[in-house]
Formats: sequence, structure tokens, C-alpha cells
Amino acid sequence: LREKHFIELVNATLSGNFKIRVFNKYGQEALVKFANGVDPGQILTGIKDAKAFIPGQESQPRIHGCNSLSVDTIEKGHGRRFEISFNCPLEEAGSEWISMEVYDPGVGEATVGLIHEGS
Repeated sequence: LREKHFIELVNATLSGNFKIRVFNKYGQEALVKFANGVDPGQILTGIKDAKAFIPGQESQPRIHGCNSLSVDTIEKGHGRRFEISFNCPLEEAGSEWISMEVYDPGVGEATVGLIHEGS
């Protein structure tokens, strides 16, 4: 079973700018910003390349080590749901690649969540 998350916009026509926080199992955090016209490619790049913020460190590492992600798009009336799958086995049992929370939902009223944990 792959770890799977979602980012959902209530009104994709007004997606505007929104921001989410992405955390790894070590509690490190990345702030990911999305702009107008959000598409699956932006979601994939934003989550795949999210950099952990570590104070005092010049080079910021990626927030996770999975290189195989995919994004499916589901249209929902005026809204849009992006489902993000991590196609890598977990590094250790009982862990997860990432967790997410909304930092700024923007005018599109972005929400995030976990669809199912990986195994």
C-alpha cells in the first residue's frame, strides 16, 4: 500500500496563492507555496522538491527521500483534488514519508489530508 495524501481546492477557478507546511518524520519542516493556475506538475514539483528548513545550515536537504511520486487530479464541480502518491517503500516500519498542514488556504480554500498510510 502506497502512502497517499491530498491537496484540495474548493474553488479551483480562484485557486490564488496558497501555502502548506510539509513535515518529515524528524519534525523538520518545509513551507511550500503554490501560485495561480495550480496543476498536477506544480503539485508534484512542490512536494517532491520541498526543502527542509534547518537553521544555521547553508544547504537545505529535501524534506523526504522518495524520488517516485505521482499526482492524480479529480475534478469536483468548481473544485479540484490532487492526490499525491509516494511510490517508494517506507524507510522504516511505522513511519511516514510526510505529513502536511495548511499554512495559508488562499482564496481557493485549500485543504490537505492523508488518504492512507503506506506499508
